[in-house]
Amino acid sequence: MLPVAFFLVRTEPNFTRMASSLIISILISSLIFLVFPTLIERPVILNLDTTDALWQCLHWMDAPTNCFPSLHVSIAAVIAVYAHRESKIFGIVSFILAALIILSTLTTKQHYFVDVLGGLLVSWIAIRIAEKYNPS
Repeated sequence: MLPVAFFLVRTEPNFTRMASSLIISILISSLIFLVFPTLIERPVILNLDTTDALWQCLHWMDAPTNCFPSLHVSIAAVIAVYAHRESKIFGIVSFILAALIILSTLTTKQHYFVDVLGGLLVSWIAIRIAEKYNPS
């Protein structure tokens, strides 16, 4: 979703605000990760069938640290907001993708619900800051 956003959001004010919001989201989240490190407990996988191997691969690639707030959620939310401002059709598709990302982070045990709420709050704050300092 992230690489596509830079092609979908093309007008100058939206692009600048989106890029600023993404950077601000990452900075805010990184500060929280440093001050308040979090972990998610994941279930132990005992079997070795194909599905379990895929779960193990996902858990190996995505460390169970830095869970609050969810950067998956904040980045997806920022992109959805600016894609919607660019085009209603892109916006609808982006909001659906963001909802699927949120759902997938919960169902794959990458985040707790509170992490999702934190990610949404971070995206809201980042958008407000970006719009305040990047007026049209």
